[in-house]
Amino acid sequence: MTTATPSAAVQYLASRPCRLCAGTEFSDFQSLGFVHVEGSSHHYFETLICRTCKKTDLFASLSEIERKNPHTVLRVPATPPVR
Repeated sequence: MTTATPSAAVQYLASRPCRLCAGTEFSDFQSLGFVHVEGSSHHYFETLICRTCKKTDLFASLSEIERKNPHTVLRVPATPPVR
């Protein structure tokens, strides 16, 4: 079990019941590594998983992914969120 503080997004989601099943217990993995191709660099994600239905939310470590990979930032006109 980790003692680091969850990100703000994870704290927000974990402060209310699961959006899918209304479960109230979650597991937070703060540095889960994924590899795109064998031998390539790892990309780390914070992962919140509902322990009841296994619904999973992934949050990218954007600064690390951008540092290791060429990328383009795309911008669109601001609008209200679609919900």
